[in-house]
Amino acid sequence: MSEASFEKIAKILANSKFIVTAGNGGSALTASHFASDLSKLGILAYCLSDNPATITALTNDFGFEDLYVIQLKNLPIKPDVVMVFSVHGGVRREDGSLWSSNLVKLVEEAKKQGITTISITGFDGGYLKEISDYNFNVDLDDTEEVEGIHSLVAHLIVATVRDLKEVAGLKEETSTVEAYLESLR
Repeated sequence: MSEASFEKIAKILANSKFIVTAGNGGSALTASHFASDLSKLGILAYCLSDNPATITALTNDFGFEDLYVIQLKNLPIKPDVVMVFSVHGGVRREDGSLWSSNLVKLVEEAKKQGITTISITGFDGGYLKEISDYNFNVDLDDTEEVEGIHSLVAHLIVATVRDLKEVAGLKEETSTVEAYLESLR
């Protein structure tokens, strides 16, 4: 794991063609908003937390822990980056289970596939801080404060990605799966 500044994360994302995000609860909304903002910069971005029908069907049929792994495995295109937002970062609960175990499993699967992993965490960063390739941790023990700062960090990353793309002379346009597939040819 490498502690990363938002500038370092922005450089990784600015050079990526397809980014997948995920989170739970309020962090799911941050992940969704972040993916939307990246899409405005011409980066293909998809949030695994966005489809309630998929989430409830997979949770019902396979369990909460595997819902993001199943979606990652079923994507038609392998992402360059999997980026997760988690307040607790997969900390152990008193019963031995992990908070955000679905995000932990997603990062583990992404690493098995050779995908770069980034986590934005809070509290002490939990297990996600340890297993992610890059981590930005908000070292606070208050859920609401961490979620608020995660939103700010996400916006700073997007602004930095935008600036990097402008400096590189890259044109801003909405990215599509077709455009990405064409770039692979």
